[in-house]
Amino acid sequence: MDINKLKAFVAVCNTGSYTKVAKSFGYTHAGISYMIKSLEDEVGFSLLEKKGTSRIPTANARKILPDILNVLDSMERLEHSIALGRSSMAAGLNIAAIESASIKWIPLTISRFSAEHPDVPVNVFTGDPFQINGWLRDDDADVGLTVRSWTDPDYSWTPLIQDRFFGLLPKNDPHQHSVSVQDFEDKYIFIPNPYGNRDITNLLDKYDISYQVPNDNTISMMSVNTNVAVGRGYSISTGLMIDSNRVVAEIPELQPKILPIEPETCREIGLSRKKNAGRSPLVDDFIRCLKQVIQEYPIKPIELEASDSEDEK
Repeated sequence: MDINKLKAFVAVCNTGSYTKVAKSFGYTHAGISYMIKSLEDEVGFSLLEKKGTSRIPTANARKILPDILNVLDSMERLEHSIALGRSSMAAGLNIAAIESASIKWIPLTISRFSAEHPDVPVNVFTGDPFQINGWLRDDDADVGLTVRSWTDPDYSWTPLIQDRFFGLLPKNDPHQHSVSVQDFEDKYIFIPNPYGNRDITNLLDKYDISYQVPNDNTISMMSVNTNVAVGRGYSISTGLMIDSNRVVAEIPELQPKILPIEPETCREIGLSRKKNAGRSPLVDDFIRCLKQVIQEYPIKPIELEASDSEDEK
């Protein structure tokens, strides 16, 4: 019994239309009609009947429909297992990710994925969104965890989370609850990896903000925090970037004041893939594990400092 005939029959039961099924399957109306008639000849009774303009399963068809669905489900699981076996014999799974996501989510995701697929090696490339575009283009990476605004428009996109922008201010800055983008006018702005991390400059340019850049502007995110804290300048970061750098919060004096930027502005974090990459069960399983990790370990809320307001009392 041809599995495609069973798929066509179930599709007609779901849609009630030969025409819709023909379009989704890439067949003609006559082709679907022939498949159903051939299946009826095999089982020995009618499977569909007309009700108005729709096709519905006959009483006999409704009796065997659950068994047909079980067969199709078993075939899908078998095809999935076969594809996994083929994929695991290849070079493994190659993941590209921006640094903050690579720190917070990728290790746990790999741990869960490897528990399901212990024989599949996972390689991680950490870089900026432009490097990730290149790795995907050159087929060095199967999927990229990156920022939408800098992702090649020719790639497919799966949104995952909104990552809000925050201002990093010196400890003695007078702002309390939030800071406006305009408040960064003419300030020294520390920008980690300014050539690859264009989220900050893009935000400032969007609001036509003039700013100055310190000479030592190639420093790391951790160094940005400490330089801002002691009053050498200002910076802008996101919830995910701040969350991934919480490990440096050992010395309070070296932690900048963190306030939300108004108007509220976010960047979108998600998954990019080449549109012609084709379906990969391993990539699908990795994405499922990643979504579970992000749901269980979201970006932590930024706790605004209460010390200044308490001192005023």
